[in-house]
Amino acid sequence: MHLKIDNVKMEHGKFSLKDINIDLTAGDTVAICGKIGSGKTSLLRVLGLLDRPKMGHIYIDSTVNCTSLPQAEIDLLISRYFAYVFQEFDLMETWTAIENIALPLMVKGYSKEHREKQAKYYCEQLGIAKYATQQVSTLSGGTRKLVTVGRALAKKPKILIADEPIASLDPNFRKRVVRFLSRIAEEENMIIIAAAHLDEIKSNFKKQYNIEDDTLKLVRNKRNIRKRRGKI
Repeated sequence: MHLKIDNVKMEHGKFSLKDINIDLTAGDTVAICGKIGSGKTSLLRVLGLLDRPKMGHIYIDSTVNCTSLPQAEIDLLISRYFAYVFQEFDLMETWTAIENIALPLMVKGYSKEHREKQAKYYCEQLGIAKYATQQVSTLSGGTRKLVTVGRALAKKPKILIADEPIASLDPNFRKRVVRFLSRIAEEENMIIIAAAHLDEIKSNFKKQYNIEDDTLKLVRNKRNIRKRRGKI
């Protein structure tokens, strides 16, 4: 999996971002950082193909220029490659946590046994196993956020777009979720891009980009650091 953002410019409301260049491969975890209102969520929507940029190109696997495709083909790419975790939970309120997490698997036609097994796994890994059979309408905001994370991961996306995925969690859960996301990105060759202001993501993800002066700046790349150290 390869996601390349080439000289993208985007506008949203009162702000704009220009000269956005990102080059990501399978296993990359990326933190997008910036002040409140700097455009993190809007940038995630562009990176996730939900909004079109003003100009520039977005490539998947080096060959598909997404910005030139009709909407119907973009919708197919979204269905095939992407999953999202945004601020709005968008859960089935009368369903249990495990039923919500299993929803993408039901859509794909997997058996009930397989759906439940996979959903239980994500509940356990995210630390919400004791809430698995509770209706999500009865759960706290932090637990509901973890249900949305589990549901997105259950889809087995190639690219996960997450807007502040740990913001409403207590410190112990934050560390657990970040470790799990980092591990699953490596194990399943997934690209994870998250808007973040908390240190747990900024310090543990491989790359950090900051929104500064109307553009996106790479401020940390752990992968390159390890490569340079290996050559010394």
